[in-house]
Amino acid sequence: MLESGYLGKGEPGKTILRICQDHEEYNSMWNTGGDASYWFEIYTYKDREFAADTRLWELNQGLFRIWRKGKNEELVGRLPNWIDYGLRACVKTALSKGRKVEFKTSSGENERMGVLLRANAKSPVLITARDFMNKDTESLWKQQDSGLQAEAFARFLLVGGSQRNAKYKSVLSEYLKNFVALVEEESKAEKAAKPDDDDMKEPQNEEEENALFRERQNRWKEKEHEVLRKLVEKTFAGWDDKEWDAFQKSYLKDLDA
Repeated sequence: MLESGYLGKGEPGKTILRICQDHEEYNSMWNTGGDASYWFEIYTYKDREFAADTRLWELNQGLFRIWRKGKNEELVGRLPNWIDYGLRACVKTALSKGRKVEFKTSSGENERMGVLLRANAKSPVLITARDFMNKDTESLWKQQDSGLQAEAFARFLLVGGSQRNAKYKSVLSEYLKNFVALVEEESKAEKAAKPDDDDMKEPQNEEEENALFRERQNRWKEKEHEVLRKLVEKTFAGWDDKEWDAFQKSYLKDLDA
């Protein structure tokens, strides 16, 4: 699981939870809080027009967002989009049961996945495990129900069938640890190449911090293909088509369960 330092060794700070009266106050808090508050405040409210109580969902995702930034700020805007979205979606519906945490899908998501699987039986629409690991964000996000598929694959890696398979149990942890190592190498290379550059200086205010974040994000997008290639080579060293096919079968079995 993610508590073992796979994302970094930082210490997340305190969090402020704001429970709003209604949707209007909720929107107002988001609009006036600014970008900085996004990293230490959580807003939620009871949506009386929605079938499910989403307050826990907002709390779970907010805690994960702030925890992740606290563990390693360098990963913000750099994690592959599918795993960033997928992990957040998995955490959203988590429930504490005694000493365990259950990561269950909602009934609506199960229905949507059923539709997708039936469509896939007629014509391939599912993103393969190999494509998730190798393809860039733009390519993946063009696929049908890409967000739902990202959640399903992340769930498979985090708490699904891969965790019951000795060969695949450590895939997620190794993938994340290797990614963190690549980010650290990239950051060191940037500082070494531009030791006196203004871009390397710490931001002095919220505006500078947001500008630096956007610039880092844009630079990272330009290098995405190269980063993914290195990441796959390191995490799946020696894997051939047969290995990838077996991994895919394990994932499909999890979807059909």
